[in-house]
Amino acid sequence: MKKTILSLALTAVTVLSAMSLHSCGLVDFDHSENGHLDGYWHLVSVDSLDNGTTTDLSQKRYYWAVQGTLLQLYSPDWQSGQRFVSQFRYQNATFTVLEIHVDRRYEGDPVVDDINWVRPFGLNNITETFQVDNLSGRSLTLSTADLRLRFKKM
Repeated sequence: MKKTILSLALTAVTVLSAMSLHSCGLVDFDHSENGHLDGYWHLVSVDSLDNGTTTDLSQKRYYWAVQGTLLQLYSPDWQSGQRFVSQFRYQNATFTVLEIHVDRRYEGDPVVDDINWVRPFGLNNITETFQVDNLSGRSLTLSTADLRLRFKKM
């Protein structure tokens, strides 16, 4: 009984959240052309293309959530579980992360002005364009001139 009530409550919250974002015009869920890109991605490794080293993050919890035109960066282990939000552009095998904001509604979602806040998520610039090297229903690989990011879909 408790599981059923909890399941119904979580479903209701999810649906209401989606409807709220959609009604505000922030996300057009009905017409997302992102294909396999939409979803919850776990950053599992970062390759430095400058020196050939790989940082294994598979045991860390760095996540990118992609839906419509919104990107959320989240790690329960980083910055006390702080969330970051951004809009992005996905076209012609490129993924561009636009201006990043700290997810603090009560402060008006301030703009991130220190790259070190989001560097653990594989970003070296506040606005960053990645080449989409691989995208399937299970994996995603993004690269810049300096880094290659590998993700697994959750």
